[in-house]
Amino acid sequence: MPSIFTEPITAVPGLVALEIDPEAAAGKYRDRIVGPMRAVLPEAVVKSIEEQLSGACTTEIAAFDEFTALLAEEPVGVERLLELVAGEVREAQHAE
Repeated sequence: MPSIFTEPITAVPGLVALEIDPEAAAGKYRDRIVGPMRAVLPEAVVKSIEEQLSGACTTEIAAFDEFTALLAEEPVGVERLLELVAGEVREAQHAE
């Protein structure tokens, strides 16, 4: 299951809504952290690490990690994200 979903906003050409599934993001994050350790650590240690990474903090960190990864991608990137936000602010100001 993907952790990021996008949905075009038909009322505003070029605008896309983004939803990050925190549970899917947390699963990917845990796999990325624990995966390499499975081959070198005893199972009890791996299970302990998995348990430590099962809380709400890990879910929040994983979702934020997914978001920050988007900032480094093209064509979104930080510059494009700022352009989109600035455009929304300008349109909101004109609508007042």
